Amino acid sequence: MKIRQKIIGVYHLGYYAVELVLREGTGGEFYTTPEHGKIPRIKVGADYKDWSSVVTVLLHECFEFAMDTIQVRYKQTDHIEWSSDSFSFFMTHTQFADCCSKVAGFMTPALPDLAKEWNLWQHKEKKLTKKAGKK
Repeated sequence: MKIRQKIIGVYHLGYYAVELVLREGTGGEFYTTPEHGKIPRIKVGADYKDWSSVVTVLLHECFEFAMDTIQVRYKQTDHIEWSSDSFSFFMTHTQFADCCSKVAGFMTPALPDLAKEWNLWQHKEKKLTKKAGKK
């Protein structure tokens, strides 16, 4: 089964050009090296009823990406099994301010484009739901 997704665009997050993708489902993730020869990517789930949830996920992924690139994200390495819940972040206030600046530089141009596509996504979902209900 093919996952429905839409590439929103490429925006700078600090020194990195990062592709933003809206995908079906909820949650989000980032990839520093998604495939050989590709740029970093952030994916955000579109299946939220409210826009603020989409923005929350995007903020989370952008900040985590920024913190990862300045090497302030750590995980316990002696655990055999681990999840993303095991990450800790240790940084100075200056490093945090730097991350804020990088995230703002990404979000400012990306949010209008993402909002437009999310609204189209919601409209398409309503059409698909109506069509499925008529069968």
